[in-house]
Amino acid sequence: MSGVATSREVTLLHCLRSLPDDEALAIADSALRHGEEATLRRIVAQVRGAGSAKVRRIARAADARAANPFESVTRAICLQVPGLGVTPQAVLSTDHYWACPDLVDHEKRLVIECDSYEWHGNRAGFIKDVRRYTLLSADGWTVLRFTWDDVMLRPTWVREVLCRATGVDAQTEAHAVWPVAACASV
Repeated sequence: MSGVATSREVTLLHCLRSLPDDEALAIADSALRHGEEATLRRIVAQVRGAGSAKVRRIARAADARAANPFESVTRAICLQVPGLGVTPQAVLSTDHYWACPDLVDHEKRLVIECDSYEWHGNRAGFIKDVRRYTLLSADGWTVLRFTWDDVMLRPTWVREVLCRATGVDAQTEAHAVWPVAACASV
């Protein structure tokens, strides 16, 4: 069929307005990774009506440094935890290690890794990861590792673990201000 497509700008706007927050953030991060910063800025400047506040909130949180949708969804869950401010792909370096974890909260000395078989499924990768996590822990960092299944199928559990690690009472302080699409099983 010809002529049955929308522009990137219209498509991005529809995604940010209508998808669940975690999916919308993954789309916005991807748009930025692919050089669509000006498009995102135009959308934010022009958006009006229902869902415009959500579009602006998602755009503010979007970050081109997020390596993939798995990290974006994990970051969307992190955004539900008061006081947790993670940066994607932040470099940590000392005389003992060089690391570029998936998500880092420098103030809380918290590293969050999104672990999958794709990147960690062989012996050499496993050894490298264990050594890096050991050195980070020895230097006072808390390292939390979540699998794809955890993030996509158990986001409530992931949020509860993040709350425990940061001293937030998940029942009274952490509200799901960033709804996620993934099943909320425990």
